[in-house]
Amino acid sequence: MIEPTNTTRTSGSADDTLVAVQVSEAGEDESLYESGVHSLEAATRLVEPMRLNNLTPEEILPRHLRRAVREVRRARRAFGGIQRDARWVLHTARVEAQRGQRLARTAPSRRRARQVQHAIRRADSLNTFFAAIEEERSRYDRKVAAARDLLYVWEHEKSGLKRHAGGLFARMLRRSTLAMGRVERVTRDRLDEARRALVHVAVAEEAMRRDADMVRMDPVNFRRFAGRGRLGVRLGVIAVVLALVAFIYPPWSPPHLSLACTFPTKAHNACTAVYPTSGLRIINQGDGLLVGWATITVNQPDGSTSQVIPLLLLPNGTRTLTCGDYSGCATQFGSNIHVQITTSGGNSAVAVVP
Repeated sequence: MIEPTNTTRTSGSADDTLVAVQVSEAGEDESLYESGVHSLEAATRLVEPMRLNNLTPEEILPRHLRRAVREVRRARRAFGGIQRDARWVLHTARVEAQRGQRLARTAPSRRRARQVQHAIRRADSLNTFFAAIEEERSRYDRKVAAARDLLYVWEHEKSGLKRHAGGLFARMLRRSTLAMGRVERVTRDRLDEARRALVHVAVAEEAMRRDADMVRMDPVNFRRFAGRGRLGVRLGVIAVVLALVAFIYPPWSPPHLSLACTFPTKAHNACTAVYPTSGLRIINQGDGLLVGWATITVNQPDGSTSQVIPLLLLPNGTRTLTCGDYSGCATQFGSNIHVQITTSGGNSAVAVVP
């Protein structure tokens, strides 16, 4: 940008003095436009971005001033949006700072640790958004500074040429840049307030991290709080248990044990006793999973033996026990075979008659 000392020395009117003051205030952090060569280069990029060479004072036309006015007005509208975003950042930062201070003072727990993680994540996104706002403000500041430089070159360095046709656009550009000074100051003030609020957010975040590190370094507290299961895990375990119970023993149609003989006889009631030549069919008449076991006891004069056969029947499934499952049905004189069936759908006892 043009140095304020050179501008005030060459200007002779009050308007030029105001322009110089606005240039000095708006360009405090813009070191790219400190000389006339750089300012004209920036003005060229503003009014004719596709031009390879920089504009000379003789080549500046009224249409360039008109484009500069249009860019300044567009920047003014953008500054209005930046001010609204800065106010939102300010309000959100105050809320997050208060919330962070409260979390830093609460007792350590699993819920508190989860809230701290969410608060730190929100603070990071807020800082990222604020950095994007500042970058946008710097970009429009450079455009306004380039428009001021173009106006300065038009009024002071383009001498000896007829410039009456562009006088209207030059006055419009002067009024627009003067009005932009106040908008820029308000925008900077809003951003400074938001920046100070983000400092409080950083302090609260540091307090939350410090307390979390203290709990993590203490083995007693860490084991106390890290060993607690999360609510979601507990609910998931309860849901799995309920699903298994509903599958094994559904309330609408629980498993039901029923027996049938392949060759029933009239001498025995139902299947309370079967002959070795017949088989014993186990039937699940319910919609649940039938789980159990069958204990087969063989009583002989010289002793008794016992074996256990696991039973697992799907809904409406069947299984048949034959002499092979009884460990042979050729019993000796005075011996007997007793089958005790124990399941989730009921119990039953069957004797194998020799």
